Amino acid sequence: MPASAPTDRLESAVKLLLQGKSPHSVVADVASQYGCSRRTARNDVASAYRRIQQDVAEVGLDRKALVAQTVHCLQTGMAQALATNQIGSVIGTARELRELLGLGPQQ
Repeated sequence: MPASAPTDRLESAVKLLLQGKSPHSVVADVASQYGCSRRTARNDVASAYRRIQQDVAEVGLDRKALVAQTVHCLQTGMAQALATNQIGSVIGTARELRELLGLGPQQ
């Protein structure tokens, strides 16, 4: 592997995570694409998460704005799932929305 491979793997992992892929699938994708071990890919994914967290901390995101954007995305996803009769997706999205907004039973 060329010297830039670790940086390439990290950049790839960050990109895939930001696309919404699960950590498990990102590990598999990175290991397959770069011919590295799953352990190395897991380390790259952990580093990618740290980079994303650092970027978010540096930007100083407004939590209210982020929650509003997330609510909008979930509502859009629920509407699309309803339009295509994907009831399981509607239920899953509704659960995520309920949890985000704290509308479920309080423990």
